[in-house]
Amino acid sequence: MRPSLGRLEDLISTGQMSLTQCRFFILDEADGLLKAGYEQLITRLHGQIPKMTSDGTRLQMIVCSATLHDFDVKRLAEKLMHFPTWVDLKGQVYATIKLL
Repeated sequence: MRPSLGRLEDLISTGQMSLTQCRFFILDEADGLLKAGYEQLITRLHGQIPKMTSDGTRLQMIVCSATLHDFDVKRLAEKLMHFPTWVDLKGQVYATIKLL
């Protein structure tokens, strides 16, 4: 399921959804979500997701942002993730076009 953060919160608060079986937490356009004031909601939702299952599977989290080096995005990732890995694709589109 891929609901918006507001809709997800609504589904959880009404008991229609639980995050106990969630294995992936993906934030697309994280910089925009933070600028829109969703940091507390993101933190609350992340707090409801088990970080490890009974079989030892860890929560996988992906934070996507066009402005990866944005201070707020980095701060959020450092706060919610263990040993985040940064993948910077800056310049990749140009390199691909140049090869074509």
